[in-house]
Amino acid sequence: FDKTIRKIIETRELFVSALREKGFLVLNSSANFVFAKHAKIKGKALYALLRERGFLVRHFDTDLLTDFIRISIGKREDMMLLTDEIENILKEMDQA
Repeated sequence: FDKTIRKIIETRELFVSALREKGFLVLNSSANFVFAKHAKIKGKALYALLRERGFLVRHFDTDLLTDFIRISIGKREDMMLLTDEIENILKEMDQA
């Protein structure tokens, strides 16, 4: 149990750092998920693009959370794939 918790925490911290390097605001989290938003793209739009590409995240259309997506922490490899796809989306937006 403790080993699993450590893995989740380590993966979450790596993922949060990677998102912040890409300009995301990531709320502090002690859970197995994070809330993140980026100034270049609305939460609902990022949610839809990620879903189209096979990544399941959540979006809550409420006043406080509408610009955020909720991302559950998975395996390190999966989180890095998600990070890469988010980077691709941001690059595509810059080119548009």
